[in-house]
Amino acid sequence: MTQRRGIVLATVAVVGAAALWIAVALLQVSAAAIATSDLEVQRTNALLRVESAVRVLLGQLNDQRDLIIDGQAPDVADRITLWEAGTRAVVVELLAIDDGPALRPQGARLDVNVATEEQLAALEGMDDAMAADLIAARGASPGGRFIDTAALCAALGVELEEGIAALLTVYGHAPMHVEGMVVASPFTPDVEADLSGTLDTAGLGTLQQVSDGPPDTWHSRLAQVSSDAPARIGDIIAVASPAADGWSTGMTDINLAPESVLAVLPGMTPERAAHLVAVRDTLDDESLSRLTWPWVEEVLDDQLQLELLDHVSISSWCWQATIQVGEHEVGEPDAPLRDVVRYDVVFDLSEPGGRVAMLRDVQLASRHIGTVPIRQQPEEEEETEIEVVVDESPEAIDDVPPWDDPPLDEAPPLDPDPVPDSTDPAPIDDPRLGRWH
Repeated sequence: MTQRRGIVLATVAVVGAAALWIAVALLQVSAAAIATSDLEVQRTNALLRVESAVRVLLGQLNDQRDLIIDGQAPDVADRITLWEAGTRAVVVELLAIDDGPALRPQGARLDVNVATEEQLAALEGMDDAMAADLIAARGASPGGRFIDTAALCAALGVELEEGIAALLTVYGHAPMHVEGMVVASPFTPDVEADLSGTLDTAGLGTLQQVSDGPPDTWHSRLAQVSSDAPARIGDIIAVASPAADGWSTGMTDINLAPESVLAVLPGMTPERAAHLVAVRDTLDDESLSRLTWPWVEEVLDDQLQLELLDHVSISSWCWQATIQVGEHEVGEPDAPLRDVVRYDVVFDLSEPGGRVAMLRDVQLASRHIGTVPIRQQPEEEEETEIEVVVDESPEAIDDVPPWDDPPLDEAPPLDPDPVPDSTDPAPIDDPRLGRWH
């Protein structure tokens, strides 16, 4: 009897211990589920705040497209209150990079997707070998071009806005036709009727002569026909376009580009670029609203006009910003923000309404180490044996950081030997391609 009672007590003890272990395990699972749920709620709230911030900024920029068409830069406040809820105010801030403007015009940079190796090598911070490597990386990219600034910076092995990356862009496109313009190719009586109150007889005659021909040589044909009247060329460009749709690529904004970018454009030199910038700084908005102002102001000669006109514009249609979204107590606007998230975003305003061409979580990207720069370490390095010590203690395991999702705009690695799939659609040849459409 005593032995049987001992067995029963032992069984009860084992069952009780097992039940206790199961209860503890269930509590841990429940706590983990609650923590995961809280994290998902925080991430969802953060994404909703970012989406609201992007929509507000895109709306304000889109309202200023007329300024862009006239060669001016849009302007938004550095800090905007999105909404107030109880004692909390949710705000978005635009962050300046290296004391520069918070809104960074992409048209003021050199379009890396159309630049020649010689142009890249001539940029500040670039050498011949690096330019050749960059051209090779571009050719190995999907479609033979970089599709966003994150891919470009990954190839360079630098962060956004760091060094040479601040002079390059993948968003150098411009619309051939904007609202209010007349399609002048081919020239028809309707075009003449539409423009008879805007252009004089000489302007209409010039337009008729250049109406037929490739759109990408539109400006230079105007210059050849009427090289003695740059003001007339500017008048024609302001009201007529060679095509109702389509895009010009590799266009550099001469109203905003720095000397280092202007100097590598066709026919330009560092001395000519410095002179152009010096004159540009003295002109008013009305003068800068004409593409031909360098010739009206006699900054550049007529022959250079023929080389340069098809590669420049006075409008930057894509603007990049680094934004942070957070909250503070109502009535304390100068207090540091809480629950901050930070994103890089590129706004594309080339069509009415605008779009987001890129959205990139800066905080996640800064912890992502999957990119390989085009410039590797020196090939000849002494091999050393590395002893790997693995600490499997509970304390070490608890210190392992959580796994972060890759950035939203990070492309997966390419298959080195891809297998064609006949079901895949053909790539779209659109110079405005980006991660977000």
